[in-house]
Amino acid sequence: MKLAKVKTVSSPENVIVPITSDDKPKISEELQVKWQKILDLAAKIIGVPSGLITKLNESDLEVFLSSKTEGNIFEQSLKLDLGLGWYCENVTGTRNPVILPNALTSDAWKDNPSVPFKMISYMGIPILWPDGEVFGTFCMLDNKENQYSEVYLDLLISLREIIQNDLKMLIMYRKAQNELQKKEIQIREVHHRIKNQFNLLISTLRLQSFFEAKEKNTESILNDIQSRISAISEIHNKLYKSFDTENISLGDYLEELGINILNNLDNYNVRYNCQSDEIITGAQISVPCGLILNELITNSLKHAFSNTTAPEINLTVRKDENRRISFIYKDNGKGLPEDFDVNSKNSLGLLMINQSVSQLEGQYNIKNNNGFFFEMNFSIKP
Repeated sequence: MKLAKVKTVSSPENVIVPITSDDKPKISEELQVKWQKILDLAAKIIGVPSGLITKLNESDLEVFLSSKTEGNIFEQSLKLDLGLGWYCENVTGTRNPVILPNALTSDAWKDNPSVPFKMISYMGIPILWPDGEVFGTFCMLDNKENQYSEVYLDLLISLREIIQNDLKMLIMYRKAQNELQKKEIQIREVHHRIKNQFNLLISTLRLQSFFEAKEKNTESILNDIQSRISAISEIHNKLYKSFDTENISLGDYLEELGINILNNLDNYNVRYNCQSDEIITGAQISVPCGLILNELITNSLKHAFSNTTAPEINLTVRKDENRRISFIYKDNGKGLPEDFDVNSKNSLGLLMINQSVSQLEGQYNIKNNNGFFFEMNFSIKP
């Protein structure tokens, strides 16, 4: 935090004021042109020779913008040392408007350093950043007595709101830029993981074709491949649409994804139940979990429900106090065949699952339990 010490007439000690920090965005030339027009308009309406927008720095008060009005003696970029009690110091030190019709008639103000500049009347208000840091002041100065009506003060306050809203927009724009850069990094990570899955899929196409060609026709094989490509694309699209891919509700994501997979495969009669603890994680967890879910649902639809009158799939995701995740998938179908080999390398589905579980650095178990049962455990790193 940057601080300035300012002198005010209301305090015997210098007042410490938080000022524009180094991480604040710069005022663009476009905004400066806009503010200049506002400043010129205010000075002309109020009828004073000098209108200023000042910027409070650590050791000086800088004339950030100066009105283009006749008789204005203040040049842009002029810097006035702090600690002398300038009119604007009093505004920033109190964060309140200062209205001074005639400094020469006031014992508190007659020796103000602005008086030698022949500026004996003043009206000014503070300009603040959204977080309360002081940018500077918006002020009018006159070389003669000026009572500054309440209407003029209201005008100054209204115009100041435009300036402060611009400061808010600068902060919001900076935040949006930072979020966009962060998202681009996250999306690159998602692309990397998706690319790995596509590479695995492509590298095993021949394997699936070789082992399944005797049992399936070419159209069936291509349908399986298309299903997996569609699933990977669906996962990618869902994460891409999320503005923050590092703060995803895993339960909500898997629930919606499961419904979409079933709908895409025209299996509206299968009941899908998803129960999950509140687990917020990123793409590095969501992507492999989504791919595993796709393989499991696809397997259930292909093999489990041929004789099941009310097909049902249940997914339960829990997190314990050690950030250990339990991912349990179960259907109420006919279960695994007796000769099923979990270590078989002939199944593209198992290869995809093994790849995804490996990404999660987890372990899994497959068995029969009144239907097909799959349990995976892995940890979320802090």
